[in-house]
Amino acid sequence: MTIAVKRKIVITLLVALPFLMAVNCFIYPPDIRYNSYLMPNVSSNDPAYSIDKDTGAVVYDLGVSSIEIEYMQDAELNQMFPVESIQGYYSTNPYTYGNWISPDIGYIPNRFTAFRVSITNRTFAKMRIDPVEALLITDLGENFHSYTVSIAAARYGNSFENYYKSILGQSGNDFPWFKLFGNYCI
Repeated sequence: MTIAVKRKIVITLLVALPFLMAVNCFIYPPDIRYNSYLMPNVSSNDPAYSIDKDTGAVVYDLGVSSIEIEYMQDAELNQMFPVESIQGYYSTNPYTYGNWISPDIGYIPNRFTAFRVSITNRTFAKMRIDPVEALLITDLGENFHSYTVSIAAARYGNSFENYYKSILGQSGNDFPWFKLFGNYCI
């Protein structure tokens, strides 16, 4: 190779390299949209069960009262907490990850499955539905119990207090006890 050829290669690289780097800065990975929808399956022959065609909610009509269970999508939950849902990695929406996109999977994962339960009570004096006893059974046979606010109320071990403590780590008064007795816990 002659010096003139080497000089042309160097000049070509010096001209082409900034152009290629500028073009590379404008190329972004594709925006992946991941949605999860729950489709109710009413396979019972009981005429009291029905599906609302507008909302997709399952309605159980008792005659004098009715119970309506509607799956809430992440977009609806983000609308309930608009300020807490637009802070990216620091989003503090208690039900979703807000607008934070996981770098590992490339989309916003679901944090919880949330339902809106509406009870229309026409004649009964009182109706009690215990949310702790709510159970979600998947088509694969998995059982998911509901979360409660406090550790003491959690019959099946699911509490928001434990969930957020495990994310945030040990702190405050728990930290010295953890350091003192942490190695001896079974």
